[in-house]
Amino acid sequence: MNDLTSTLRAKIERYLEKLTTSVKHTDNSNSGKLLADYYYWKTASTYVGKREKDALKALTDAGFYNEDELNKLPPGDHPITTSKGFLFTVTVTSPVRRLDLNLLSDQLFKKFKVPLASSRTLLEDCKVDTTPQLRKHITEKL
Repeated sequence: MNDLTSTLRAKIERYLEKLTTSVKHTDNSNSGKLLADYYYWKTASTYVGKREKDALKALTDAGFYNEDELNKLPPGDHPITTSKGFLFTVTVTSPVRRLDLNLLSDQLFKKFKVPLASSRTLLEDCKVDTTPQLRKHITEKL
């Protein structure tokens, strides 16, 4: 870590720690304290995320960042813009390849004369459930 990163990190951590201890909550039970702590950090991360999006929009508006153009780059790390103190890079990953069941059914019909209805039924039967997404929400009870 360089000096700016460690200084910034230390100042943010100190400020947020002071902020969380200065804001009082009324539930002093074990779960109340833990939930309050999670609520503070979740709320802080929401505001930080919004500020990050605003900063990226400012870079976009200034012409330093264009996601549509960057998506056309080959996979790998690419420098986008630089200043005296910063280097902004993006990492482009390989596109995700997905199985198109309709295309597979069509190919099975063309190459092996498997009826479309049969192949689509079999393909549907072969689908398996994945792990569900988990979205966490915390709200303050008034």
